[in-house]
Amino acid sequence: MSGSSFQTGSTLMTNSQVGDRWIREVCANNPTVMLPGENRMISSGPVRLAFTDTLFEPKAPQQGGTPKFSVCALYTPLSDLTTYYAEYYRICGEMFPDYYNPHINGYTGLENPFHDGATKAHKFEGFTPGCTYINHTSKFKPAIVDASIARNPVVDKAKVYPGVWGILVVNAYGYGKSPPQPKKGVSFGLQAVMVIGDDMNLSGGGIDPRQAFQGVNVKPPMINPAVLAGVVPPPPAGSAPAPGRPYAPPVPGGFVPPPPPNPLVRGFQGTTPAADDPYDISSLA
Repeated sequence: MSGSSFQTGSTLMTNSQVGDRWIREVCANNPTVMLPGENRMISSGPVRLAFTDTLFEPKAPQQGGTPKFSVCALYTPLSDLTTYYAEYYRICGEMFPDYYNPHINGYTGLENPFHDGATKAHKFEGFTPGCTYINHTSKFKPAIVDASIARNPVVDKAKVYPGVWGILVVNAYGYGKSPPQPKKGVSFGLQAVMVIGDDMNLSGGGIDPRQAFQGVNVKPPMINPAVLAGVVPPPPAGSAPAPGRPYAPPVPGGFVPPPPPNPLVRGFQGTTPAADDPYDISSLA
């Protein structure tokens, strides 16, 4: 997976082909809002999804812990995060009043759920510098539906790929206070996902080997497998043994197979979580 670069079709977000007009329209028609009810659920507005495999199968962080379902949401430059900030500060005030610093009119010593895309733009496609991304997790499998009127469940993993557009339902919660933990802060749990539009797949994908090697023309060498295994084959019928090396039949059961080939080295599938962000689930992919 290569780093980010602007592609033809969109200048608002990196590696996007849907075009600025679509992004502006869908963001204007679906703003970030607090949903009705007492559960304080937030509708995210349009976001792009990254590291989507953990929406279907829970995984534990590299540093250990309870396996969770998760997704990384890439918010657009048009996303209004005012509702997120209000919930963040509300929970900070309720759970961590001792962390309030009057000199900066804010909270210090708590984990920050809001991340700048610039921190991962050099490693992963789709992360736009200056735009926020948030890692959303859940102990329970979130509902995943399409954008049809029926809101049909999406069970095909191929339709929920890195780079697809969606709208999330999330809720803010605090962690680390009870029981006391070294890391404390506020995060946004994942409740549901609606898939709303396709875009460039950010997972990269492999090359077509037929196309990559179509110009290669080689003749395979003639090699006796027994020689590679260290077993001396018998001389051809009627021929004399080589000087100083009389032929000795192999001992039954003494065949030593050749060593297996070295495994292919795969590219990295994720990054090491930031030292100050134990809830960075980008390493789970």
